Amino acid sequence: LRNYHITKVIVDPVMLSKSGVPLMTKEACASLKRELIPLAFLITPNLYEASTITGKKVEKVTHMKEASKKIHQMGAQNVLIKGGHLKGKPVDILYDGKEFHEFDSGRIKTKNTHGTGCVLSAAIATEIAKGVPLVKAVKNAKDFITTSIRFSLDLGKGCGPVNPYAPFAQHQEIMKCSNELKHALKKLKEGNIGHLIPEVQSNLGYALPHANNLQEVLAFPGRIIRLNRSITTVADPAPGTSRHIAQIILTMMKYRSDLRSAINIRYSPEIIRKCRKLKFKIGTFDRKNEPKRIKNKEGASLNWGIENILSKKRAIPDIIYDLGDIGKEPIVRVIGRNPREVVNMVLKIGT
Repeated sequence: LRNYHITKVIVDPVMLSKSGVPLMTKEACASLKRELIPLAFLITPNLYEASTITGKKVEKVTHMKEASKKIHQMGAQNVLIKGGHLKGKPVDILYDGKEFHEFDSGRIKTKNTHGTGCVLSAAIATEIAKGVPLVKAVKNAKDFITTSIRFSLDLGKGCGPVNPYAPFAQHQEIMKCSNELKHALKKLKEGNIGHLIPEVQSNLGYALPHANNLQEVLAFPGRIIRLNRSITTVADPAPGTSRHIAQIILTMMKYRSDLRSAINIRYSPEIIRKCRKLKFKIGTFDRKNEPKRIKNKEGASLNWGIENILSKKRAIPDIIYDLGDIGKEPIVRVIGRNPREVVNMVLKIGT
């Protein structure tokens, strides 16, 4: 490295395997500190590695900041300590010798995280090679590894690997979700469910696995519109096109990650009676009990209503309805694991 005058060396000090087996001897660790750290443009230890390098306990964010300063004093230009093993919210800390930058991407529930650190450091190196400034490079790499974890591979008997082909996998998943929505729409059209469409029209949504934002939920642009006895749409499904349906699905997924699809239909006492007859699990909320701070916040009502139900009921409902309020139409929401399941429920309600 010295002979070739490489100035942007990214050091990932792999010291412990995912299964807890030490991968570096004391002599190798001493060489790392003596030879490699002074050459590092960036070093990316996790909590255990930062603790081993500094000889200090690293278990919380304050420890991470102290350790990053100490490693910087050893010669590394920049230090990124990864907080994936922190208790509670995972936070990564980047120290550039002057200030700290925090990166929080949330925690994904999966055992398949093998290779997380390696892929992250490789992604940062790629961004740096493209000329991206360090903070932005780390942010881009964090987004990349988060997607890689979401689409991780469940292989073998232990911890499966993350998927560095995740962007391609995500595109495949979008196409798969889109096709399932189109097939479900066809069934709805054949079922002549126009009488179930509310005044505000309907939409049918489907979230990507582990979705956590609007752009990761597909729905029909322009909504599903009543056309006499049947329905129609103006465009094929696309990500980020229905805030209303996305809010329902994303809130449900906090409680059960497999509940990735929903549709809104017209409310009537007869429809609720039919749902009870079909033995669907039903939840309801009253908008009149909505706190003023929620009413005054755009888009917060649905989250409040659904959270209000889910926090009290042991069983996750198939049906959630409300009786509306001033300027708000009463609505029934049908929830399921996928569009096929949701549509089958709607067709039973509509017959």
